[in-house]
Amino acid sequence: MSGRGQSTEFFGEKVEFSFIRSDGTEECEIEVDGKIWQCGEEVRKFWIELFSGHLSVSARCFHNDQDDSISIELGTSVLVLSTSDFCENSAADEGPCSTAADYPLGEGINFFESPRVEWVTETALKALDRWHPDIIFIRYNQADHAQEYLYWLLARGNSAEQAQARYLIEKTYGRIAHNISLLASKIGPFSKYLLFSDHGIDWISTRVNPNAILRALSLEQCAIFQGDSNCAYLYSDEPLTGSDLERLRKYIEKHVPGVSLCGAKTELSLGLPVKSVRVGQVALIAASHIEFDYDAGDIFSRVHAASHGDRPRRSAMSGFLRSRGFGSIDTLDTVEDIHITDLRHIISGVMTSQLCAP
Repeated sequence: MSGRGQSTEFFGEKVEFSFIRSDGTEECEIEVDGKIWQCGEEVRKFWIELFSGHLSVSARCFHNDQDDSISIELGTSVLVLSTSDFCENSAADEGPCSTAADYPLGEGINFFESPRVEWVTETALKALDRWHPDIIFIRYNQADHAQEYLYWLLARGNSAEQAQARYLIEKTYGRIAHNISLLASKIGPFSKYLLFSDHGIDWISTRVNPNAILRALSLEQCAIFQGDSNCAYLYSDEPLTGSDLERLRKYIEKHVPGVSLCGAKTELSLGLPVKSVRVGQVALIAASHIEFDYDAGDIFSRVHAASHGDRPRRSAMSGFLRSRGFGSIDTLDTVEDIHITDLRHIISGVMTSQLCAP
C-alpha cells in the first residue's frame, strides 16, 4: 500500500508526507522531500529540513483494518533555528523532541515534552566549547511544564494523585538538577551561577477568555486582547473611546469576578511600563486560581489545571533566585532579600566586571 497524506503545516511551512506500507508488517516508510524514515507502532524521531531550520518531530503509524488506511500520528515538534555560524544538528543526532509523555497523569498524558532536558544540556555544552561566552542563558522548559500539568493534582487531587504528581515533579526536577551539575562540572567552580524563576505556580479552576468579553460588547472587530496567563493587554489600530472603555470596565466589574481592569496607577505599582505600546491600551489582571485563555470560546470555562502565579508581590508567587559566586548574595534561598527584578542589575554588573577585567 502506498499513498500521500494530508499536508501538515509546521511554523508556516507546508510539509507533504507520502508513505509505503511494508508488506506483512505494521510498519511503513515515510518520505518527506526525498528522505525516508521507517515508522511503526512505536514512536520514533526524525528530522525534516525547513527553510528556517531543522525540525525534530516524533511519529508513529497505525493500520486501520476497517478501511485499510494508514494513520500517522505526530508528536510535539521542535524547530531548531539555523544560523550561519552555528548549525550543529544532523539526522544522526538524537534531536530535541521526545518519544514519550513525561507527565503521564491528567491533562499531561498526551504531552510529549520538547526540547528534552538532555538535548538542552548537550547544545549548551556545544555552545560553550565553540565560543567560550562570558555569559550564557539556559532554559529548561520542564521546570514550567511539570508544574503546569501536575500542580493541580498535587494541590487538589486525591491522595493517590497527589503522591504520583509529587513523584513526577520531583523526578523531573531531579533530571534538571543532574544536568545542571553536568554543566557546572564543564564550566568550572570559579564561574558565577544564577538559578531563577520569575514566577510561582498556582492551581487553576477557571479560565477567562477576554476576547469573548469584547464579543459580548460588539468590540471584537476593532480590538483584541493578547498576553500571558494572568495579564491580558488590549490592542487596537485606533484607541477605543472613553465610553467604550467605560463599558468594558463596567461589564467586567459586573459579570467577570476575579478579573480587574488596571489603570495607570495600578500598572505603575505592578512595574508595568505605562504608555508603552507593548502593554496595549489597558491591562486586565487575573486573581488567584484564574487564568486567561485567548482561544475561541465562551467567557468562562471550568478546568483542573495550573499556571503561572498571579500577583508577584504575593510571596508564594514571586519565584526564586539562588546564586553561587556573587559574594554577599551567595546564601540567598528566596527573593525576600533581593527581588527577581534585580537580575538585570546583577547581570549588568557581571558583564561590566568581565569587560573591565585586565
